[in-house]
Amino acid sequence: MKKHQSGFTLAEMTVVIVVLGILSAFFIPKFEKLIVDARIAKVERLAGTLQEAAAITHATQIAEQLGEAISVDMNGTAAGGTVTMDNRYPTANTTGITAAIDSYIAGSVFGADKGQFTDNGAGEYVLNGATADCKVTYVGPAAVGELPTVTVSTTGCE
Repeated sequence: MKKHQSGFTLAEMTVVIVVLGILSAFFIPKFEKLIVDARIAKVERLAGTLQEAAAITHATQIAEQLGEAISVDMNGTAAGGTVTMDNRYPTANTTGITAAIDSYIAGSVFGADKGQFTDNGAGEYVLNGATADCKVTYVGPAAVGELPTVTVSTTGCE
């Protein structure tokens, strides 16, 4: 009677291990680049959100004919709340632009995704898990008629 072989030979196992090693050496750097790309995308998403929230808050102030009001009540939007204003745009702090984001988008980066960014309270948002240079900075306009600036830094997102 002929005995059937069960399992793998040492040569077959060695070939499988070598092939897996080659594949992992090729694909691991690709996955690391995906992580960096995801961090950059999060920072750029926040920059867009800041610009949109500032524009919506500015438009609300104009639509409600509030003139040079120092705050805008955003109760008609997603989450509602009062946003402090300066030069017809949100101020660069937690009661200004951060409140505008929370009012503009319920479940924004400060809602459902809370904890992805650290808000220093002065318009600077640093991505958690990255260096301090992976951030978005919001600066309100210096005078009426000017636009706020949103600056993205991705040098520390690696």
